[in-house]
Amino acid sequence: MPGFIVNHAGRGMNTNGLRVASEGGAASFADIDRIMREQAGFRLGPFELLDLTALDVSHPVMESIYHQFYEEARFRPSPITATRLASGLIGHKAGEGFYRYVDGKPQVPGEAPAPTLPARIWISRTSQPRREQVLKLIAKSDAACHIDTGHTPAPDSLIIVTPLGLDATTTAINEHLDATRVVAVDTLFLLDTVARRTIMTTPATTPAMRDAAHALFAADGVPVTVIRDSTGFVAQRVVATIVNIGCDIAQLGLPLTHLEEIR
Repeated sequence: MPGFIVNHAGRGMNTNGLRVASEGGAASFADIDRIMREQAGFRLGPFELLDLTALDVSHPVMESIYHQFYEEARFRPSPITATRLASGLIGHKAGEGFYRYVDGKPQVPGEAPAPTLPARIWISRTSQPRREQVLKLIAKSDAACHIDTGHTPAPDSLIIVTPLGLDATTTAINEHLDATRVVAVDTLFLLDTVARRTIMTTPATTPAMRDAAHALFAADGVPVTVIRDSTGFVAQRVVATIVNIGCDIAQLGLPLTHLEEIR
């Protein structure tokens, strides 16, 4: 079949990373890389990897894999890599790609410090296990805030939702919540085990509520990445795509013993 197993399945990380970056600035290149390394546990994020392999190699491979699988949507290349290749921003060996390199080291933007903790928090009840994750984290970090236990949120409560595969806005609509106070948190990777957490705002979320959620999930010292509304969180989307491609590889008949050897 076209591509080795890692090149084949790994398309999901690069193509989805590029897709998120192209969605109205949902997340920056550096933020996507941080999420994939520190939350999802990958050795490199998609843009670090593309800079390492260089776009003069990786972009033609993306186009080749896409066409050999008869324009399968999961493998679709991005205009981002095409235009950057044409501009000569091919990666580390050129001194600039998705990052600029000085003395061989990438110049990565810094992160803002965590703001002030919120006074009152209401947590969605649509999934009790996911709600328990948030409650457990708050108790463990000794965050000095009040848990709103009402059936609906109080007028001044920060509203935390825990969607899987949905954006924050759709979740707010489905649960009849005030989108100006809604912030979603990614719980697919357990909140108390990851080295980074990701939260997502709606287009209407106020800066005060965004900052309050940032402070809440960073209260125990774990860094937090704030992304804009996007269908599914970064790590959820990328990992789900890789898993689905892996299932396709198995369905095509590659012996499972070979998959075990590569794993």
